[in-house]
Amino acid sequence: MDCGTNDKFDHSSSYSVRDLPRSEIEERLRFYQIELDKKDELIRQMTKLTTNIPVMQHFSTSDTQTYSHEKFEEIRMKVEKLQHTITENKEMMHEKNITINELRTECDAIRLENVDHLKRIEELENLLVEESHKIRAYKQTEDQQNLVIKSL
Repeated sequence: MDCGTNDKFDHSSSYSVRDLPRSEIEERLRFYQIELDKKDELIRQMTKLTTNIPVMQHFSTSDTQTYSHEKFEEIRMKVEKLQHTITENKEMMHEKNITINELRTECDAIRLENVDHLKRIEELENLLVEESHKIRAYKQTEDQQNLVIKSL
């Protein structure tokens, strides 16, 4: 199992999470959650191995004990790396959740602003219709006055 970063998500590029579409953020969140679950399962397996080591050492020879100790140290180092990776992923997930919440708040604010703009547009359209009617009425009155003046 590779404990390094996944090629699917490049963490080295300098981009803002805000530049990513929500679906991409959610996909990454699912990916990290799956990776976190895998690492948790590996830790559980490693913990089971470490609890069984004293029993295994009781039945082994000196060479096997040395090998087991080396193997144990290797596994312990992997577990430490995995725990570090898990901590980093949890921090990243927390940051992503904060960003998601900020974006949701921003989206809600924009929706409210959009509703206000639509109401204002509707008011202005109604005002335009009213003013157009007034202009037509003034034009008709002017035409009638011109007819009266011509007839005199």
